[in-house]
Amino acid sequence: MNVRLITQNEIADRQQNLRASYLSTQNGFSISGIRRLMGSTFIAMGQKIQGRCDERRAARANVSPLKPARGI
Repeated sequence: MNVRLITQNEIADRQQNLRASYLSTQNGFSISGIRRLMGSTFIAMGQKIQGRCDERRAARANVSPLKPARGI
């Protein structure tokens, strides 16, 4: 049975690679992240516009028609 010994240099290299990859995931921008952010923004804007349209329709439905001044 062969047992491979890992040197201190290999351990240090692996730790450095792990740290570097962790930092790159924390600080970097990715295309998928930007795409997700843009999609969420457009969805939020659409919901806000739709909500205002629904409020406007409800307000128009509650407005009573104007009556002529002579009828009062």
